[in-house]
Amino acid sequence: MLKQALQQKQFLLQEELIKYYMAASGQKEVTGLVICTRQPNENYLGLYRTRKDQYGNALEAFITLWTRGLADKEGWAVYSEFDEELLHHLFHYWLLKDVDRYTFPHTPGPLPLRDHIMKKIARLKGHLTAGRVQQASEAAVAEEYDGIPGIYIDRQRADEQVFHFMIPAPLYGEQLFSIPSRAGYKGIFLETDQEYIYFDE
Repeated sequence: MLKQALQQKQFLLQEELIKYYMAASGQKEVTGLVICTRQPNENYLGLYRTRKDQYGNALEAFITLWTRGLADKEGWAVYSEFDEELLHHLFHYWLLKDVDRYTFPHTPGPLPLRDHIMKKIARLKGHLTAGRVQQASEAAVAEEYDGIPGIYIDRQRADEQVFHFMIPAPLYGEQLFSIPSRAGYKGIFLETDQEYIYFDE
């Protein structure tokens, strides 16, 4: 599964294949959800989901979703053309840095991971609701994701009043990392019957 594919020695042997997955990421159908708030220690999360039938394996899906997430964080165009120099930097200076911090903490199955995601989304949405009056002037001009507090789907601002989110029961899940703190940051990869999902906070 994904954990084995991301083991350091095996991972380094697949550099060219992973670069190919990165370069092809813009051709896949991916839905990106980003929530930004002004709440200290809980001001960002990103979740990316995609249909399973587009991929040959979980590693290909993970690399695609990870690449889309990085594009949002860095403010790149989602469908950037990846030349060899950029792919080299993506692999060696971004991806390996992330993989190095993946400790794969034990979890008693995928459902607690799904529940963590759902609770975090609900909490950040609650932070937005509580601060809506203060953010009203900014919300009026925020049309595209730029770090202004709000819920963004594929970089377009969503109406948080009607926003609804659900993940079906997962078949498989990996906790990529967990940072013990009040906020409880986690990286999570899930597989459902029809989707792959990547969560980062």
